[in-house]
Amino acid sequence: MSAPDTAHGITGTLPALVASHAGAAGSRIALTFLADPRDEEARADLTYAGLDRAARRIGARLSALGAAGRPVLVLHGPGLAFAQSLLGCLYAGAVAVPAPMPGRQRRDRQRLAGIVRDCGARLVVTDASGEAEVRQWLAEAELTIPCEVADAAPAGDPDWSPLRVGADDLALLQYTSGSTSDPKGVMVSHGNLIHNARDIAATLGSDAGTRFGGWLPHYHDLGLMGMLLQPLFHGGSSVFMAPVSFVKRPLSWLQMIDRHDIHLSGSPDFGYALCLNRLTDGQVAGLDLSRWRVAVNGAEPVRSRTIAEFTRRLAPAGLRPQVMLPCYGMAEATLIVTGDRPDRAPVTVPVLTDALQQGEFVPAPHSEFVPAPRDDRPDGARRGVRELVSSGPVAGRDVAVVDPADGTVLPEGRTGEIWVRARSVAGGYWERPEATARTFHATTADGRTGYLRTGDVGVVQDGELFVIGRLKDVLIVQGRNLSPQEIEDETGAVHPALTRGAAAAFCDEDERVVVVQEIRPHGLGPGELAGIRERATLCLAREFGIGGARVLLARPGTVLRTTSGKIRRSAMKELYASGELRTLEHALADGERP
Repeated sequence: MSAPDTAHGITGTLPALVASHAGAAGSRIALTFLADPRDEEARADLTYAGLDRAARRIGARLSALGAAGRPVLVLHGPGLAFAQSLLGCLYAGAVAVPAPMPGRQRRDRQRLAGIVRDCGARLVVTDASGEAEVRQWLAEAELTIPCEVADAAPAGDPDWSPLRVGADDLALLQYTSGSTSDPKGVMVSHGNLIHNARDIAATLGSDAGTRFGGWLPHYHDLGLMGMLLQPLFHGGSSVFMAPVSFVKRPLSWLQMIDRHDIHLSGSPDFGYALCLNRLTDGQVAGLDLSRWRVAVNGAEPVRSRTIAEFTRRLAPAGLRPQVMLPCYGMAEATLIVTGDRPDRAPVTVPVLTDALQQGEFVPAPHSEFVPAPRDDRPDGARRGVRELVSSGPVAGRDVAVVDPADGTVLPEGRTGEIWVRARSVAGGYWERPEATARTFHATTADGRTGYLRTGDVGVVQDGELFVIGRLKDVLIVQGRNLSPQEIEDETGAVHPALTRGAAAAFCDEDERVVVVQEIRPHGLGPGELAGIRERATLCLAREFGIGGARVLLARPGTVLRTTSGKIRRSAMKELYASGELRTLEHALADGERP
């Protein structure tokens, strides 16, 4: 990672940078898409010159349609077309609205329609392969807006030049993983993109010589900012595959890192856990991961057990103990807030659960800050102890832990809401002035203004930020603040048939704790399933003092997730309350086999 990087110190914008890279090194491959990771012939390369030409053609067409300054919905399946259309929007001065394809699920289609109605998009950009699906969805949603097919767009004026945009101009709307009926678009400016890219480069140590690679969808903030726009910022290269390729065969991701000399890749925690569940020792023996320098772990809570098991399991493939780099970020901050250093193993601290529930960070007796890979306990935890993983130092960053009730800035060792000030923090939510004022312009009790309220609970200890969970997801049981993630982890560990990391815990309207837990039920009879539910209920009573919890078993795929893999607990609570949640008990009652 030592190649010259012309992007450091620049004051321009991302589209100007890409145009500059095209002029200086047009033949360099910017993006490589692996349509079938097992077939090297099924790959498509796009040079910087090719990317610039495509973006100019699309940009000229959008400009002719009057898209400058207006939201344009960008809908593409996996491939190179998304990057071309997104950059085309930026070249035209339009406000890109990246989103997933409509898909088959009713909730996903409704959410996409909600995004269109919220942002007021009057144009959709897709490609020939997605045109039929997009037009069908538009008709179903009764949306009468034009659908522009990017790869069928006319060549346009050869003398057309990209619109000059400034740092304060809007680049895109990044929609958060909110409810179906109330999506919120985060207004990300061109300046936000550049400041975020600089911060990522400084945190991860990336530059023009860094080879990026991954499987995350490019419409999601980590995939978009971290794995697509970051290499384009540097003038570097990125190799990627479709998310479904990874989910079907996690080995494909690791083989891509090996075969394409990837230096920097990343995933939410569940992606690393999925590799652990699927990999065989023989497959590990066939990998060489010695060139993988940074494995970003972010977009959802980072588990010490995942870090320890992943680095241990893949050590025979040359994976370095320091490769895993926990990060903390969110769409409202464009992406990154904090990140660990790439030159050290992740830091994990065992803390007393009882104290944490009372808002205090108290290390477990005889514990010290230790690198996570040295933790050889099978489940990465002890009874009454929760292991927290640092999301990196706060030195040099304006990060405060605040009492959400009165704005008091809390000292080290006290848990509260994480508040952030940075130049990469977005301007607010699209056309939502009240929500913007409440979330993006918070003031501390001592008068410090302009903070972003993240909605996340965390604590700073010895200069390190530890993220505990979402403020709105915290379960209040008998005056104690319980982490749903911890409840979910304990539930998933009571039987091998339960899928760890595939559960949602919440309180119902009677304040009873409910846990929806996915299970692989093959070969299990009704009696065995009842026994598993009982074991889980007893575990929650023993570990957390939760009496009368309701544990519901469900088939794989039942627990709703965001596009980055986060558990959608609020959506699961709504599904449960509406009576639409289909559990394994319902299936058995209808005569289905386990």
